[in-house]
Amino acid sequence: MILEAAILIILLVLGWRLFLVPSPKNLPPGPRPYPLIGNLTQLVGKPIHLAVTDLAKEYGKIFTLYLPGGQRCILVNSISLAREALLSKKDDFAGRPRTFIGDYLTREAKDIFFADLSPTMILQRKLTHSALRMYGSGLKHLEGKINGEVEQLFKRFSAHQGKAVDPTDDISLMVLNVICALVYGQSYDLEDEEFQLIMKYNNHFVRLFKGFNILEMMPWLRYLPIEEGRILREAKELRDLVLNAKYREHKRKFDGDLDKDGIKINDLTDALLKAYYDAQEEDGKISQLLSEDHLLMIVNDVFNAGIQSTTATLLWLLAYMVNYPDIQARVHAEIDEVIGRDRKPRLDDRGNLPYLESTVAEVLRIATTTPLSIPHKSTRESTLGGYNIPKDTMMMTNLWAIHHDPEEWEKPDVFQPERFLDAKGKFSASGPWGFRSYLPFSAGRRVCLGESLAKTELFLVFARLLHQFTFECAPGKPLPDLEGHPGVVLVPKSYEISIKNRIDSNSI
Repeated sequence: MILEAAILIILLVLGWRLFLVPSPKNLPPGPRPYPLIGNLTQLVGKPIHLAVTDLAKEYGKIFTLYLPGGQRCILVNSISLAREALLSKKDDFAGRPRTFIGDYLTREAKDIFFADLSPTMILQRKLTHSALRMYGSGLKHLEGKINGEVEQLFKRFSAHQGKAVDPTDDISLMVLNVICALVYGQSYDLEDEEFQLIMKYNNHFVRLFKGFNILEMMPWLRYLPIEEGRILREAKELRDLVLNAKYREHKRKFDGDLDKDGIKINDLTDALLKAYYDAQEEDGKISQLLSEDHLLMIVNDVFNAGIQSTTATLLWLLAYMVNYPDIQARVHAEIDEVIGRDRKPRLDDRGNLPYLESTVAEVLRIATTTPLSIPHKSTRESTLGGYNIPKDTMMMTNLWAIHHDPEEWEKPDVFQPERFLDAKGKFSASGPWGFRSYLPFSAGRRVCLGESLAKTELFLVFARLLHQFTFECAPGKPLPDLEGHPGVVLVPKSYEISIKNRIDSNSI
């Protein structure tokens, strides 16, 4: 009876909000919502990014949806509107809506990812950029970390020689170890107990944010014996077990050394602590804005940023190479001509392998691993596309629609790396026609912190994989499906392929 009464009250409140409270004037158009479920009926039956793209054909490049719980959300479906929101009016739309799960996992949004626009969040981003510059010293140090993990991936792939294999675990291990080496200064074996904990809580995070979660609307359900509540608690407990131990280990070094300038920076956590102490010396009020929880949550953000999307992009690259052997052959030919057999691809080769870079860019476009951007929120009353946007309105950018807009792209559903080559055959993210309908890492205040890392990792890993291997359809197995599993990150469906060495493994 108590549960039924609670649901009835929620229905009445939401019905009042949606139907009795007048909507602001001149909102973007959209379908009429229902009490409690909002416009959920318009979003079921197909992947949400495709459902939203279809709605844009009916209601326009900018329209309004109501999510379960009555939250108003503005959907942006064109590059011009995205530029207006993310760049021209970046402070107007750089907020972040608070969510129960986000708050629960980030100690009340003390991270960067889930934090609302504030002086603290801006300072956190500044410290993170400072730490990335300090640790990276350019990108050469990072290149060494990536190449070390790629060498281990080569050994695992070579062991599969000619057999049908699902590359997901091997790719996931490599990407996670690159992040571990970057953030914590260490790598793992697949069987390592701590690595298994990290994998487990990361998989929990993926499930918690995969779509609408009932805990967002009724957080009190976590106290009942339901699966989502168990996963939420376990994800936080396992994450904190690893994160707290790693942070304490790094902080002991700094607390025990008065000459902080002489401390060797071994990883990004070291660099972040050094940046924090340097900032404190410049401005004693820094500690009033940033607590230890804020630093911990930055480490958590850097660790989690890009793991799923980088893994998914590499799996999409292999899937497309198997589906398009002629394109794979052209990448092989370019690598052979530029690199040859006497050495391995290096970061310095970026710019000399235009077709390979175009292939990576085209996969980022056509697969769009983050089809709907993480929600933003308006920080003040503003306008967008000529419509009024009230303060505290959620906004999402439909990156899928932007990357598949027939007004911006010729044959957008065709896999065609050549579209990123200019008239001289050089790689250009804007393409030969100067279009800019391409936002794989978003833009503005909330641009992906890991963009530089992701681009470096994708280039090096893909170049080295195609230098060493040929990827083919495994005998008796279907071609990799190019539809994907919908979610916050669009991942390929499981597939099995055949991996064959192109050169003697002794020369790897």
